[in-house]
Amino acid sequence: MDLLMRTMLGIMCFVPISHEQGVAPVRKRDIFDRNSVFLKKQILSQVADDLLSSNLFNILNGQLLLSERNVNVSVQCHNHTMLMLATAVTELKKNPENWAMQMIDATGKLPSGILEGNFHWWGSFSQCNNVTAKVMENGTVKMPFKGKHCMANFGSLLPKPNMTQLGQLPAGLDPSILDIGVCVPSTCSKEDVIGLVDAGLFLLPKNISVKKATCTNTHLDLDWRAILAISILSVFGFLLLVGTIYDVILSTTEEPPLEPVLDKKPSLRSPSGANGPSGAHSPGTKLDVDEYTPLLDSHDERAVNIQQPSVEYSKPQHGLFTRIILCFSMYTNGQKILNTTQSDDSLQCVHGIRFLSMTWVILGHTYVFGLGATGNLIILQDYVKLFSFQPIINAFFSVDAFFFLSGLLVGYLVLKEMEKKGGWSKLNWPLYYVHRFWRLTPPYMLVLMISVCLTRYMSTGPQWPEQGFEIDYCKDSWWTNLLYINNFVNVEKMCLGWSWYLANDMQFHWISPIVLIPFSKSSLAGSLVAFVLLLAHLVTTGILSKQYGDTFQLIVNPEKAQDEIEALHGFEYVYIKPYTRIGPYLIGIVVGYILYKTNRKVKLHWTVAVFGWIVAAGLSLSTQYGLYGLFNEAPISPDVMALYDAVSRTVWSMGLGWVVFACVTGYGGFVNTLLSWSALVPLSRLTYCAYLIHPILLMVYYYSRETVFYISDLNIVVTFLGMLVATYGVSFFVSLALEAPFMRLEKIIFKR
Repeated sequence: MDLLMRTMLGIMCFVPISHEQGVAPVRKRDIFDRNSVFLKKQILSQVADDLLSSNLFNILNGQLLLSERNVNVSVQCHNHTMLMLATAVTELKKNPENWAMQMIDATGKLPSGILEGNFHWWGSFSQCNNVTAKVMENGTVKMPFKGKHCMANFGSLLPKPNMTQLGQLPAGLDPSILDIGVCVPSTCSKEDVIGLVDAGLFLLPKNISVKKATCTNTHLDLDWRAILAISILSVFGFLLLVGTIYDVILSTTEEPPLEPVLDKKPSLRSPSGANGPSGAHSPGTKLDVDEYTPLLDSHDERAVNIQQPSVEYSKPQHGLFTRIILCFSMYTNGQKILNTTQSDDSLQCVHGIRFLSMTWVILGHTYVFGLGATGNLIILQDYVKLFSFQPIINAFFSVDAFFFLSGLLVGYLVLKEMEKKGGWSKLNWPLYYVHRFWRLTPPYMLVLMISVCLTRYMSTGPQWPEQGFEIDYCKDSWWTNLLYINNFVNVEKMCLGWSWYLANDMQFHWISPIVLIPFSKSSLAGSLVAFVLLLAHLVTTGILSKQYGDTFQLIVNPEKAQDEIEALHGFEYVYIKPYTRIGPYLIGIVVGYILYKTNRKVKLHWTVAVFGWIVAAGLSLSTQYGLYGLFNEAPISPDVMALYDAVSRTVWSMGLGWVVFACVTGYGGFVNTLLSWSALVPLSRLTYCAYLIHPILLMVYYYSRETVFYISDLNIVVTFLGMLVATYGVSFFVSLALEAPFMRLEKIIFKR
């Protein structure tokens, strides 16, 4: 902490005032007129006299040239910088708001709140970039350069973050990383910026220096990637326009419409009602999940390759080209996405769980993505101790809810279809895999294209990455996303860092027959296979967690974050691997099998139902608040921590399994009423697109900020709600343009 305080004092002297002999002392002055308002020009004039009398210009000029740090600044950058300083001093009395003073004013300065972690001194990005130098030469006004805002990063000002210096913060989160925004002439390079800032820090120890500098170019020309992406999106836009206009014309001139009659379309319906068992068992009845239900966490009849009866289209029928064009109709696609109709015997609660899980993901990411732009990180040491904050820390479980739902629906639907077809060998397994790839990949790759090629042009700011959000434009890793192996290959260069989930979900889909086929044979065989896989998962997760540290350990164990590489091991080797995340998926398959086997007709005594809810609540709450004591000076041994990492996700999914079971068998009560609210149906259909795009929106928001973000309850609530609305608003249009057309095209391609 002593080094930190000395560094702060040194930075305060970034523009030093000499106190050597022969320099006149600074005169005392009053800055307020007792009988009038603040006299801005008079004060600035007084400051100019003081600066001129202290010979500051000569001191800085000599420091730039003779610094003991052996800095390297180009001649042009040096000359223009000295021109700026000279103009700022000499013109201050004549024109207090001259361009040079604008540049100096736009440079970051020592703020308040340093002890709360405010080490982002960005200055004024817009003010700097709007400056144009104007110099009189031989009676002519010349503009030799413009202002350019750059960020000088000093790295951590502390040797190693630890709990005693920083308080109880998530490990690896060092609030002493200093960023200073400097406004320099546009003729200066990033290397020049490092030299200029280092030269101004001659009062500090030599080991305190700029580690890197970044300068944001506010006028980027479109490169070939952007032109290609815009061209592809323009084609989609043209198809959407033509398809929509043609569909509207047909809908007004032809009766009945071309689209399948809604009540005749095969619906994946179950024989049992959401509020209680009813109806006789029929192998042909299906669950009400249609082709517009995002497969982030669901599997429709096409996902399990159900051979359906042909869809009856109203006459007249049109040719192949017309049908393809109509796939891009925003009119019809929008109607289907926004349709809230639900049958009484469908798994309605799935929609609510899906949407609420997505809101949980966005809430957690609202905190995480903003940490690099936060000016009061130290406040987190108080937040993590709050009982109410534990669900935020444990937002990781929201993804496990998706894994559970995915296993639940694929298990339930595939087993019913196996029964209908007369065995597992009668299913078209190749198409089972092709559909899954076709269903997820087009919107996934198109969003990846937008992130790689276009995000760099979306905004600007002191932290805005000039090359966009992806490392090296994903030139080394895009193919791993396409093959859904990005959680194993080139993890350090992963495109769309949150896409590890899609890789896991696809890999679970690949191996799902290993569990489904035994369940189709007998309960014992299926249970044995599921138990062996689950046991292997628990043991593997515990061992790897103890060795590398999982997400929970990195929050509370500072030893795991002393080295940046070490801190990332928990993410790379534990958090994103399928063998450490498959537990909820297996539980989902088991619950799906139970619903299939009982035909969702279960009679329970009310005491058993109440007991089930109590147990489920206890399991779920134990995962959300199990680490509460750890954040409040109640340490846990490494072995217990590893055990928690291993079983917590599976325990969470078991509690969620009861919620689904109770809701679909008539014992859900008000919980089922909430989760089955019809207004949530369209939102649940947009979940897949929302998952893909919400991190991009968050990064655009935080990286565009020109001032630091301060964590407070009100700021987080406003940001979260705004991001939630923006995410689903954008997701609707993304689904219309990039998702729904491909789902309809699949029906044409595979004649389904």
